[in-house]
Amino acid sequence: MVSKIIKKENLLENIIRVICYISIPLCLLMCLTLLPSYFLNGSISSDVNKMTSLGQVIMCFSIPMFISLVILPVLVKLFLQKEKLYNIGFHRPKLIGILFCIAFLMVVVWSYIRLENNPNMTIPANVIIIQFLVVAISEEIILRGVIMDELDKIFQNKYASCIVNAAIFAFIYHSSETFSSNLCVRFPLGLILGILRVKSGEIYSPIMLHWAYNMFIISY
Repeated sequence: MVSKIIKKENLLENIIRVICYISIPLCLLMCLTLLPSYFLNGSISSDVNKMTSLGQVIMCFSIPMFISLVILPVLVKLFLQKEKLYNIGFHRPKLIGILFCIAFLMVVVWSYIRLENNPNMTIPANVIIIQFLVVAISEEIILRGVIMDELDKIFQNKYASCIVNAAIFAFIYHSSETFSSNLCVRFPLGLILGILRVKSGEIYSPIMLHWAYNMFIISY
């Protein structure tokens, strides 16, 4: 009886942690994004497409995203939960992981060259490649690193965690997009990224795939 109560309490704690890891970083990101844009541009904007310089993008989007989705959650993991970086995928990659990263990097470089040679692009290619790298690092660390680890504690099944994680990625992190595009594009992408995280055992391959995917999509 006592063990069942303890299990229920632990389950509730894990669910609350997942909710906090989803909501608090996103709320902080919103605040940290809007404030710099107001002071730099004189107006509140969360649209990265309106930024034309690398400095603006870094100050208004890249730094706030890295603080909210990487630094804060990782510090909580390390110092409050007393967990290791290994738990969120930071360890030496296997050979297959290294090969994946090289392949994805080639896609990034190829997409960057296409952007550089596209006269219709209004945003400089260097701005796009840096911002997409920050997006990939930030979203993968919070989703496939921190939140995935917490979901594993709830479900005790990595593939169930992948499904829920993909739903969070598609419908919460991209809530401003249409339901159909999230269901048909971002949910499957989230599943692929999650399965890659499980199979590779590290976070670097999902980061590189996420970066390559975004670069490939915008280059067409």
